[in-house]
Amino acid sequence: MKFQKKYSARSKEQLGFLTAVKTFFSDIITYRALIWEMSKMELKAQYKNSFIGMAWLFFMPLINVATWLLLTNGGIFNPGDTEVPFTVYVIIGSTCWVFFFALQDSLAKSIVHGSHQFLLSEFPRMVIMCQKATTHLITMILPFTLCFVVVFLFGIPLTPKVLLFPLTLLPLFILGFALGLLLSLLEVVAVDLAKVFNRLLSAMLFLTPVAFTLNHPKGILSVLVKCNPLSYLVTVPREMLLPGAFYLSNMYYMGVGVVVLFFFFSLRTFYAAETKIMERLSV
Repeated sequence: MKFQKKYSARSKEQLGFLTAVKTFFSDIITYRALIWEMSKMELKAQYKNSFIGMAWLFFMPLINVATWLLLTNGGIFNPGDTEVPFTVYVIIGSTCWVFFFALQDSLAKSIVHGSHQFLLSEFPRMVIMCQKATTHLITMILPFTLCFVVVFLFGIPLTPKVLLFPLTLLPLFILGFALGLLLSLLEVVAVDLAKVFNRLLSAMLFLTPVAFTLNHPKGILSVLVKCNPLSYLVTVPREMLLPGAFYLSNMYYMGVGVVVLFFFFSLRTFYAAETKIMERLSV
């Protein structure tokens, strides 16, 4: 299969923000079959030599939940009033966090770990990023299924707002994708700086209400948590699976707006830097 779509280095560097978005969706439509085939190949390769295969995707969230439960039951950690069983609260929050963090981590390492593919491919390199994102979406089906199973086992009724659950995950996905694009470039040109950003993102887990309520922290920690956009991007999807009314605050809408603008910026930067990154890898 040969692909005829080509871009010159000059034209890419001169792409505007809206043109970059248009090019992005054009690449997805043009190479959707290739993205799907590459995703299936990566999934098979990932779990080919694993004894329990994709069952690991069930066990990893359970391990995270067990850690939080031990800390809570031991009196080391106080999550606040979660209004639902803590197990349910933390497993949904942890899965939403992994949905974001694992996506950006996968994309961030896609160039340095696949430099040969990145250099020799005859299709736009954005296709490789979209393939990583597609693989991530497929692997997250089982963890999110586990969330629904746990909600059912604890006898928590699902309400019609559960239909909004996939939609509220979209900002998390867009943010993870945008961050992954920029960090993938940083992994090539400034490895030490990329490591610093990775550590900072990991630390954001403790400033995001994954295992505690939004209003529980006090003092300066409360300010940091409430100024963290991820606090609202993680909390809102969880509220879709739990009973009670939900409220989309102004901070949530501001966070979504910032995410969309950041996405535009990341696409433009990736397309503009793609040729220079290839030159750096070939040295």
